[in-house]
Amino acid sequence: MLITPPGRYKTHADFVKAAKAQPGKLACATAGIGSATHMALERFRAAAGFEVQNIHTKGAGEALTEVISGRADCYFALVFQAQKMRDSGKVDALVVSGPSRSSLMPDLPTTVEAGYPSSDYNFWVGALVASKTPREIVERLHKEIDTLVKSPEVSGRIRKLGAEPLTLSQAEFQAMIDRELKDNAELIKKAGIKAN
Repeated sequence: MLITPPGRYKTHADFVKAAKAQPGKLACATAGIGSATHMALERFRAAAGFEVQNIHTKGAGEALTEVISGRADCYFALVFQAQKMRDSGKVDALVVSGPSRSSLMPDLPTTVEAGYPSSDYNFWVGALVASKTPREIVERLHKEIDTLVKSPEVSGRIRKLGAEPLTLSQAEFQAMIDRELKDNAELIKKAGIKAN
């Protein structure tokens, strides 16, 4: 979710217009090079066609502080972080980077709905194991985790964070990871991202 200092930009369109008017001048915080927040920013930036100055911080807390203080013009925060900060008046939330609107802030459009094709970036959490893990253990873990995620208690907690429970088969999960690795590799190359 794209957040900005309060009152600086009224809409996502205002932010994009300001970024285009001042190429490379706006400062956007990330939780570090290659982090999900960095990749979300790069996908949005590439789709909307603007340049910014990346401010890579040591994590989400520092990135949020940069926006709250007004030293950074934007940050792609997790939905539950953005909601708390928006509700307390510390930031404005402009648009959602995920593939669908957030249940915590359903009034905000996704970046794709806002008119920026291929700009969505989904923050997800999953369980991975070493490739040498015996198949029966992998299948048992998948079954147990799937059952937990589908339970009312766990799915309710996930929704309270502004996320949607996602249960996939092992093949679907692997396909999603493979697709994301390919897409991210292309984005990293296009954006010229280099590890420090």
